[in-house]
Amino acid sequence: MGHGDPKETDGSAGADTIGAPVEHAEITRSTQMDDHGDDFGQWDTEASAAQRTEDEWTTIAGHVRHAANKIGPTLPLCLPGEPQECGRSAQQHVLAWAAHLKAAAHHVIEQTAPSEARAAYVAGPLYRRKLAGLRAHTAPADVPR
Repeated sequence: MGHGDPKETDGSAGADTIGAPVEHAEITRSTQMDDHGDDFGQWDTEASAAQRTEDEWTTIAGHVRHAANKIGPTLPLCLPGEPQECGRSAQQHVLAWAAHLKAAAHHVIEQTAPSEARAAYVAGPLYRRKLAGLRAHTAPADVPR
């Protein structure tokens, strides 16, 4: 499988925390890992969402899962066509797994900051600056933010 293939495993399937590999006989699925945001209500494509093909959403979902799996815990192989296919769209996986990645990153901040004040700064003002920079970088030129 090639670089960026969403079905590709990244070798981190056994890493539950940074630098702490854990052997698993198989991918275990918990309620937290399978949480695709279904409690928000029926899934509909909203007009304001980026317009992409299902293949493009699948590629993005694979990249987000790959990044999230580097931090852990491992996300399931449940995209369309995968062994644990769950029936949700690739776009829904992008959203759910991006939320998982954001939570995992926040947990890393909490676990590695030398103080609560430093964690609050990194998770607050620094995060907001980084987000503003990403938004400015990806904003269409004709749409003010």
